[in-house]
Amino acid sequence: MSGVAETSFTALRKIEADGTMVGSVGKIIDLLACRPDGLTRREIEELTGLRPNQVSGRVRELIKQKRVVENRHRACSITGNEAKVVELAPAQEGAA
Repeated sequence: MSGVAETSFTALRKIEADGTMVGSVGKIIDLLACRPDGLTRREIEELTGLRPNQVSGRVRELIKQKRVVENRHRACSITGNEAKVVELAPAQEGAA
């Protein structure tokens, strides 16, 4: 198992079962809504099964739309390296 908590996988499976996700953007937004502490891009890849280029492109889109922010850094639970943390923008919290 990766460094991502089992509760995160459980939350993602619940989101998938609810049918609330629509495409890559929906997966990312729904996942971040369950993780108010945010996730690194690598953690998003691990939890969603999306490829790095998919996560990177969608996160860039979401930043441009001001739906997510990358304002801080922390150690990634997958790689152990310092990485930017992707979080819902304040107006998006609880809206997904």
